[in-house]
Amino acid sequence: MESVSTKKPVHHGRNIKLARNWKNITQEALAELLNLKAGQGRISELEMEETIDDKILDDIAKALDVPVDFLKNFQLEDVLKSFVQNEPTMTSDNSSAIVGQADQAEQIINNNYPIDKVVEMYDRLMKEKDEQTARFEKQIIDLVKQVEELKAKIK
Repeated sequence: MESVSTKKPVHHGRNIKLARNWKNITQEALAELLNLKAGQGRISELEMEETIDDKILDDIAKALDVPVDFLKNFQLEDVLKSFVQNEPTMTSDNSSAIVGQADQAEQIINNNYPIDKVVEMYDRLMKEKDEQTARFEKQIIDLVKQVEELKAKIK
């Protein structure tokens, strides 16, 4: 039987809240940076929304001075899975609790792990993604060359 992977969608609002907290900016201050007439209440609403328009995410990323990619793509659960797999002090009992519960994981990061460690993990994941993309691109180029060589031999 084929297993189906059900990856949770990125929660843009949670990422805004994480970035805002890491930058030590209040909802009210962010609203002012964005010139929002609705103020702090609108930021609160946005932080609860799972999906947010790209234009709004772009504006918030600029205001918070964070990469828009972080707001659009950061998956707390993925970082925690990576951390749990690479952290020798984590046991299978507490790692499954961390990975399975996003709110609990968020609390663990905010209370126990310095932001520089979370940023370091995120940067490492992005570097790994870039390296994998480069490998795939090289493989595609090599395959195209092989196809061209085969075509030339057939003619």
